[in-house]
Amino acid sequence: MTQVNYQRSSRGAQPAAAATTPWGQADFYFGRDFTGPVFPIPATDTECTNLAEPALSVANFKYASVTVFFGEDCTQPYGNVTGLHQGNLPAPARSYYVTPTWTSALQ
Repeated sequence: MTQVNYQRSSRGAQPAAAATTPWGQADFYFGRDFTGPVFPIPATDTECTNLAEPALSVANFKYASVTVFFGEDCTQPYGNVTGLHQGNLPAPARSYYVTPTWTSALQ
């Protein structure tokens, strides 16, 4: 898998539309540029989870890594979205799992 290289969201350059995801939260957005319905990503989703709808953007402000897949059932891996990263996905995400990177992420 590859590491997703998104722009940092704190103090650095921001994409035209920045996510409003609060610290400690990670979300998939069903629209590009953090628009449309929001699907919160629980830190406890450490096993493969299929999304109800394909997601086109993601924001992660957790102490956790979100591994994104373009296929259902965690097939067609895309890469990891680590904490403090956000951006549009090059194809719709259909499943994911979370790897907490710090025990506080589970709270």
